[in-house]
Amino acid sequence: MQKEVGKFFGISEETIYNWESGRNQPDIKLIPKIIKFLGYVPFEPEGGDLISRLKFYKLINGLTVEGLAERLSKHPDQVRAWLTGRRKPSRKNEKWIEGFT
Repeated sequence: MQKEVGKFFGISEETIYNWESGRNQPDIKLIPKIIKFLGYVPFEPEGGDLISRLKFYKLINGLTVEGLAERLSKHPDQVRAWLTGRRKPSRKNEKWIEGFT
């Protein structure tokens, strides 16, 4: 079975075994394909606040910080600061992100 799953994702059978054993995790770019393969999202957001929802959006769409920043039309450093908690979005940005997620 791992061989067929690996073929579907374009990765090795060994990589599938490593995921299953917890030795490593799938690359973020594969998350949307995994969700499609499973037919459901196998995890939930860590919290209900705006930043948790933004992190969840990033994850389920397989985005890097740069990819998320591009979708948000923001600078990657600004988005990274929000995601790490170093800075909070302004009220204007909060409202805009709220509509985005």
